[in-house]
Amino acid sequence: MTSESGLSKYECSQDIVGPKWTVERVDEEVVANIAWPLSFTINRPIAEVWKYIKDFNLWIEDLHYNCVAGDAREGSSIDFTIKETAQEHYGKKYGFDPKTFRKNLIVRRSEPEKLIVWEELSADGRKLVAYYVWALSEHECRTAVTGIMSYTPHWEPRINEQQLRASYEAMGDDVAQRWKTTYIPRLRQLLEHR
Repeated sequence: MTSESGLSKYECSQDIVGPKWTVERVDEEVVANIAWPLSFTINRPIAEVWKYIKDFNLWIEDLHYNCVAGDAREGSSIDFTIKETAQEHYGKKYGFDPKTFRKNLIVRRSEPEKLIVWEELSADGRKLVAYYVWALSEHECRTAVTGIMSYTPHWEPRINEQQLRASYEAMGDDVAQRWKTTYIPRLRQLLEHR
């Protein structure tokens, strides 16, 4: 996916987006560890930023959330799917059927203007898959947004090591590109043109 026209002026070289991942050999297997730290600043007070950031549907154009995620109560479930306009890209890039994709998340913590914490469990609900954390803080009418998407270790047979590394590199580049050139700039644009 490429940056939408007009969003480039809302990009910032100080935005930090990128995967932190490792693939290590353990006997006849490899274990992959991956986390996505994010950090960016918006030149608006936290109360204004919260109104927009809590509704991921406003600024993440390729996914559809079933609710205003920041308003969901603790312990409730939320989910998102891939919008039809982005399904071809996701199918080619990630090799799964985006038409049937649905990610279910449990809201573990929600503090307006401060914090959102989601937990992703396995399909059977018995294992932790990932945590998603969004923290906001304000200094001199500027809001700093810090996030992390952290996944549990993923094990594969050692024969799959090169394929796993290539997959993480491609995924990392794609996700970082979306955040830096589309998601974060769109959020800034919304706040500047309100």
